[in-house]
Formats: sequence, C-alpha cells, structure tokens
Amino acid sequence: ALQDEAGLLLCTWPRGGRPPFPFPYSDEVWTGVEYQVAAHLIYEGMVSEGLSIVKAVRDRYDGERRNPWNEVECGHHYARAMSSWSVLLALSGYAYSAPERSLYFSPRLRPHDFKCFWSTGSGWGVFRQVGDGRHQTDEICVLYGELELERVGFGWAVGEIPGSVELLAAKGTEALEGEVRRVKLPRGEEVLEVRFAELVRLTEGESLLIRFELG
Repeated sequence: ALQDEAGLLLCTWPRGGRPPFPFPYSDEVWTGVEYQVAAHLIYEGMVSEGLSIVKAVRDRYDGERRNPWNEVECGHHYARAMSSWSVLLALSGYAYSAPERSLYFSPRLRPHDFKCFWSTGSGWGVFRQVGDGRHQTDEICVLYGELELERVGFGWAVGEIPGSVELLAAKGTEALEGEVRRVKLPRGEEVLEVRFAELVRLTEGESLLIRFELG
C-alpha cells in the first residue's frame, strides 16, 4: 500500500507500547489477511467495517494501479489471497455438509433482496432470497452438476424469526413435504430449517423453491 492507498496493517499499537524491534512484517499489508479479517468482521455483524476493508483491497488492485488477478505478497499470485472466498461465505451465511446433506444460507447483506453464487463438491449454482417480513421466498438453482438435500435452512430476511410459519416447498412443479423448525447453527445464527420427508435430488437446470408465510 502506497501514498494515499488504504490498507490493513498486520499489527498496530493504538495505545502505544510499540517495541523497538517489532516482528518483521508488522507494517506490511497482505490481502490474504485483509480478506480474513473482513470475513471475521462480517460474521460478527460488523458488515460495513468488513466491506470497507474489501473496498480498500479492490481500490488498490483496480486494474490501473495493480493487476486485479495478481495480489502480491511474498511473490506473485500468492495463494493466501484465496481467503477472499471467505467473504462470499460470510456475506451469504453459507454452511454445507455433504454427509448430512444439509445446506444453509443466512445473508448478512440486503437479506430482503439477496443473490449469490454457491458451490459444493458435486455442483454449483445460484441462491436467491426475497422477503418482506410476512412472506419469504428462497430458491436454490443448480446450474451444473447435482445436489442432494435432506435439510435446508434460511435466516429470516426482515425482523426476528417468527414462531410459526406456513411452508410451501417445491422442486419445479413437484410439491415437497417437510417440517419446519427453528435451529441455531454452530456460529450462532438462527435459521428456519426445513426437513424433507424424502431425499431431494436436484440436477442441472433444476431448482428448489421454499416459500414461508406467517402462520
């Protein structure tokens, strides 16, 4: 980071006490660490602070000052910059388990009108969520590969998660049976979890649609 550029230093001493010989990299800026800190802030609910760090990175690697596809640390194309993926996971509240066949989203950015990319070991696609506090629609689209699910869960887009909701679940035009309950994920997010009566298998071009309405 040079001159007027913003960046997150690896270490600072805001209350004083900087040692005469701090650790060698304390005054450096590494995007691999910046993305990790940004994601951690987002997970802790400090979304604007996390995004301000991401903006600083993208402003520095804007295609004019630096190559946006080569975030340099100890050499070119340094692997730690792949921590940028954690920002997508944090903003979408993505959590997936292949053995449990479960997939959860709890968006932290514009949850009432949210869309993002997702991927698993067997496929990838797009997730969409819209809601107004009384109704909410969540859609998981498979654009490549396949996805098997027994459970899905979503954060409530507007306000607190209601105590009672009515569920409409469908795979294309096929109605699906399932039960809804409130669960807390390991990171502390509370979601509406849908447990299907039978395994749901989505293949390329298919979508799972979940609609909640206040009971």
